Amino acid sequence: MPQRPVLQMLRALSVATAFVLVSCADESLPDPNDLGTPVSAAVAPSQVDASRFLTQATFGPTAADIDLVTRFGYEQWIAAEYEKPSRSHLQRLRALDVQGEDIRDDDAHESFWRSAVYGRDQLRQRAAFALSQLLVISAEDGGVGGRPLTLASYMDVMLLNAFGNYRDLLHDVTYSPAMSIYLTYLQNRRTDEERGRVPDENYAREVMQLFTIGLLELDATGEPIPDGAGGFIETYDNDDVTELAKVFTGLSWNGEDFFDRDTRAPDHEYAPLKAFEREHSPEEKAFLGAVIPEGTGADESIAIALDTLFEHPNTAPFVSKQLIQRLVTSNPTPAYVGRVAAAFDAGVFTGPDGGTFGGGERGDLRAVWAAILLDPEARDAATAADPAFGKLREPVVRFAHWARNFVPEENTDETPSSLRDSNRPDRLAQQAFRSPSVFNFYRPGYVAPGTATGDRQLVAPELQITHETSVAGYIDFMSRFIQDRVGDGYEPDYTDEIAIAHDPAALVGHLDLIMTNGAMRTETRDRILAAVNEIDIGPESTEERDRSRRVQAALLMIVTSPEYLVQQ
Repeated sequence: MPQRPVLQMLRALSVATAFVLVSCADESLPDPNDLGTPVSAAVAPSQVDASRFLTQATFGPTAADIDLVTRFGYEQWIAAEYEKPSRSHLQRLRALDVQGEDIRDDDAHESFWRSAVYGRDQLRQRAAFALSQLLVISAEDGGVGGRPLTLASYMDVMLLNAFGNYRDLLHDVTYSPAMSIYLTYLQNRRTDEERGRVPDENYAREVMQLFTIGLLELDATGEPIPDGAGGFIETYDNDDVTELAKVFTGLSWNGEDFFDRDTRAPDHEYAPLKAFEREHSPEEKAFLGAVIPEGTGADESIAIALDTLFEHPNTAPFVSKQLIQRLVTSNPTPAYVGRVAAAFDAGVFTGPDGGTFGGGERGDLRAVWAAILLDPEARDAATAADPAFGKLREPVVRFAHWARNFVPEENTDETPSSLRDSNRPDRLAQQAFRSPSVFNFYRPGYVAPGTATGDRQLVAPELQITHETSVAGYIDFMSRFIQDRVGDGYEPDYTDEIAIAHDPAALVGHLDLIMTNGAMRTETRDRILAAVNEIDIGPESTEERDRSRRVQAALLMIVTSPEYLVQQ
């Protein structure tokens, strides 16, 4: 069975060389003229519509990005994003080693922030973050924590596969040292009945439950299929787990010996895992209706297992619904899920303006992202007005959005400790790749008790990390950055906003567009204007300080407003 494309490249060139190719690519913004022909005024998105689109597709709109989308439209913007190069997290960390600096877990987290905030490939960065919350590993785990290169290589797996095929992504995740450590199948050994040893079942269970097919059989729209007796049909049982666990045996570090540390390759911390046949379970394996014959090798057994999961009818709607939740809305209609799942199955999607995305192979994520972002439910302004539509904007995205607009990259040479550890509930209560468990920061089906959404049986995943401490912590966290009270690193630059601060209406209108998609309610706007007007602009000696205080006050009220916290 041949290696999948990305792993084939890594093994042929070596992980280090392959990632250098990614890290050395040109990251400069393209000339807008390279996007194609500007769309006509009759079909061009408004600035408000462009801002809302970018809220779903990036780590937050900026004025420049809004201008680009209004000129070239959604489809040309997406097509251009698919062609942009990315920056390797692994190479960023390895550069520190070349410079003689110690590499820490913090450096991997800092690399995430730099790419989320300053990466020119914003759709890829946002898509990779969404995938990382489905195919979860976490540095909170003692095994992955303390291995920054291993963590960075997994972050790269998300980036490299974000616009690839979901089947390839499953392969690369399975052979990732980070995932094998996190879900404990690294050096997973064959059954030994005499010693009472059985294969570890952790990955076998989670690759089904969380990464591909879920717990219940689904129809094409992601709705559970009734069993005819008042319940639903389960997708797998314990026998399936036990049999599938035998598949994921025999994988260890890249080296010459299954256990011997001295024979590991120099790049074993991040090189794809190697299969050792003597430790792979050779017996027949039967699960989910598939049978792997006795004597089938480890790599081929894994390929058959992943093919079986990938081709399962549940995978398209199960994955599609969660990706919609991460980008657009917590409660997509079955029709919305069905349309995106159909794009997953077909591997191709045609946009409303005729753009074609994806190469026609099942699981092509280019088709999936385009289907999610261009769906009528995502783009219809009337749908956005529905109280049941939208999602709570997650904390990582909130901070990255602010920084994208107001922190020049040269101000980030130092990363504040509060940003290196934003996971604390008195800060953001979230940090990428540091979820508390394999179930992510929040469950996709979480219904918050004692809330209006809960009363309507609407799911609100992000509310699972929203509580008294995290709400107060977020306000304090953002106020310290907005008011430049953090110290070195991420100092804001409000030059453009200070220039219009003498006109509160103009200031608030500008911030409304780039921060809240023009959705600010009259009541909220009036309150912010009243607060800004309370700050007098004094004589020349204090004018810039007073203008800056107006900007800071307006921003802090906006990022804590309902219109900002709830993305619609």
